[in-house]
Amino acid sequence: TIESSHPFTDVRSDWQQVPVAWMWEREITTGRSPTVFAPDDAVTRGELMTFVWRWQGKPPVETELITPEPTDCLVQTRTCADIFSAEAIAEIDALAAGRRVTAHVHDHRTDCTYELDPGLQITTASVIKAQILAGVLLDAQDRGGPVSATDNARIELMMHFSHNSPPTSTLYVAVGGASGMERLDARFGIAGTAHTGRYGATVTTAADRTRLVEQLLIGGGPLDAARVDEAWEWMSGVSTAQSWGLSAGLPDDHEYGLKNGFYPLSGRGWRLGTTGAVRTPGGGAYALTILTDGNVDEASGIVLVEAVARLVNEH
Repeated sequence: TIESSHPFTDVRSDWQQVPVAWMWEREITTGRSPTVFAPDDAVTRGELMTFVWRWQGKPPVETELITPEPTDCLVQTRTCADIFSAEAIAEIDALAAGRRVTAHVHDHRTDCTYELDPGLQITTASVIKAQILAGVLLDAQDRGGPVSATDNARIELMMHFSHNSPPTSTLYVAVGGASGMERLDARFGIAGTAHTGRYGATVTTAADRTRLVEQLLIGGGPLDAARVDEAWEWMSGVSTAQSWGLSAGLPDDHEYGLKNGFYPLSGRGWRLGTTGAVRTPGGGAYALTILTDGNVDEASGIVLVEAVARLVNEH
C-alpha cells in the first residue's frame, strides 16, 4: 500500500492523493514549487516529457527511443473519431449533387488527421490569400523589421474585405508572383500546389492549404511567434459578411481565424472554400480546409462548405 505522503498543500481531492504521492516519492514530479502542485493546471509537452524521462530512470540521451505512430482519437474519450464515415460521405455526396468537394483536418491536440477525397486538386479562389499574407509576414521577418504601413493597409483590404486589385495583386507581385509562391511552398513544406500568374487560379489540395494555414495561425513553421500572432489578428478579423465557412456550428467559446474563397471560373463554376484554424477553450487548436467547385452560385456553395464544416466541428 502506498502512503499518501507529499508536501503539496493544494492537493485536496481524495482521488489525487495516492497518484501525486507516488510521483513525488519517486522524484517524477517536484511540483510547481515546494508546496504547490497545481493539480488543475494544464501540463505542457515539456513537463510531460520530463515526467516520462524521470519515470524511465533518467535514461541517457543516446538511448534509442521508439516513437509511436500518431493516434487518430478524440481528445476527451481517447477513442477513434469517424468524421468522414461512409454514411457521412454519402450525405455529403447527396448534398453536393455532382459538385466536387474535398477537406483536410489536422487536430493539434491529438495529431489526428481527417480527410475527405484526399488528393483532389481544386483551384483556390481567394483562399490563396492566406499564403500571400504568409509571404508578406515572412519577408518582413527575414528583413528583421515590421510590415510597412503601406503593406498593412493592403493586407487590411485583402484579408478583411477580400479585395483583389490593386491590393492583393500588388502584394502577390511583392512576394515574387508564382515563383515566389513556389519558394514559400518549399519553406512551408507544401508539395502538391501549382501556381500561375493568376493567383486565384492556383491549383491545390486541401491538405496543402491546411499545411500552410496551421503554420501561419498555430505555429511550428518558419514564422516566429510574433508573426503567428500577427497573422491571427488579420485572419480573425475578417468582415462579418465573410466569416462563414469553418465557423459554422462552432460554440461561442471557440475562437477562429479564416480566409474564404468565393469566385466563379470558366469551366469550374463557382469555387467556394474556407481555410483556417480553431482555438478551443482548453488551449488546443485544429486546422481545417474545405474546397469546392462546380457550384451554380455563391449561396449554394456556402451551404455545401458549411455542411462539411459543421460535421467537423461537431466532432
